[in-house]
Amino acid sequence: MTSEIRTEKSPVLIAGRPGLATLLFASDGLDLPQTICTRMAGQKWQWRKIGLAAFLDFDETKDLPTAILLDAGHVAPSEWKHLEEKIHAFGRKNIPVILLNWPIMMELPGFRLAFKVRSAYIEEIWARIESAMQFSTVLTENPPATEQQRQMQEQLKMAGTVQRNFLPQTLPDVDGVRFACIYHPAEWVSGDIYDIVRLDEKHVGMYLIDAVGHSIPAALLTMFLKHSAVLRETRNKQPVIFSPQHVLENLNQQMLAQQLKGCLFATCCYGLLDTQKKSFTFARAGHPYPILLRRGCQPVLLESRGGLLGVFEEMDLEEQTVAVQPGDKILLYSDGVEPLIGETSGNGQFVFTDLFLSLCEMPVISMMEAIEHAAEGWKRTSAEIDDITLLGMEIL
Repeated sequence: MTSEIRTEKSPVLIAGRPGLATLLFASDGLDLPQTICTRMAGQKWQWRKIGLAAFLDFDETKDLPTAILLDAGHVAPSEWKHLEEKIHAFGRKNIPVILLNWPIMMELPGFRLAFKVRSAYIEEIWARIESAMQFSTVLTENPPATEQQRQMQEQLKMAGTVQRNFLPQTLPDVDGVRFACIYHPAEWVSGDIYDIVRLDEKHVGMYLIDAVGHSIPAALLTMFLKHSAVLRETRNKQPVIFSPQHVLENLNQQMLAQQLKGCLFATCCYGLLDTQKKSFTFARAGHPYPILLRRGCQPVLLESRGGLLGVFEEMDLEEQTVAVQPGDKILLYSDGVEPLIGETSGNGQFVFTDLFLSLCEMPVISMMEAIEHAAEGWKRTSAEIDDITLLGMEIL
């Protein structure tokens, strides 16, 4: 250091005023020149001085300064490693460190926000202080993208938890029927939502809704559709079970009434099991066809007409009913799991994968576990990543 920064003595600031930007000056042999003190006051910035030992013991988890001016001219050899760790710690807190008297031959070991002063002239030191204080103030008022991303991830994680609270926490316990499901969102929140609910003594309803996309807009749409899916109501103290066609038509009207912007639409498949008649009645709106698995037989796609939800006022919905028998399994799934099940060939035929065909004779719970295991090991490109939801029902 030249005498220019040594000759001017400065008052020692013992206690700073809360809320003001603060420069922490760490040195064992220098005082902050009066010129810099005057300019600090003109900017309504405050400063305080501590020794090197106090700096090395400084708790960077509280009472953080806005920026640091560090005089490294009296650092003992045994203290360099500790000093570097402390500078790294402040960098992680987005606090710039201005380095005075840093050894010429010593490199800056990957410091994130540390800068060497090339000369001892007050003008350069002040320019560094001014830049560091303004930079740190901007960071405080506008967190860096990485911090914003971290906060967003935390919010998405909480939103995902809330969304899962809308899913059935347990599956219905129905004599002669077993249920199973797989639910793997592509992100913290999902564009898929489902429910399996016992409606009365002989009816069980199960639906799967897939909103376009798989992030926040899709997740918000699933919450609306979950609230709007009315499967039954009480009239004259008697329960009325709505048909799958009625449920989907009502969902479509609810979406259209909201006049949603952003080309939001959804697909859905809703099935109604009658345990007394041993029948499964279903309707679908743009959704993949349900699959019927029967012992000793090839899988069958249960086809029916039905356009997307939220697009047209009039829906060409077709309701179908199939008889079920012991050993039968019926699957509903979102398009995210379709590559594990099968795909449409060039001639328009749906071809099931070898993996899926090898699992068809398994009990529904074991089958779901095997598909889930395959999904976890499935390496997809970014374009292929989608929510994976699969519902299974087995007649015992």
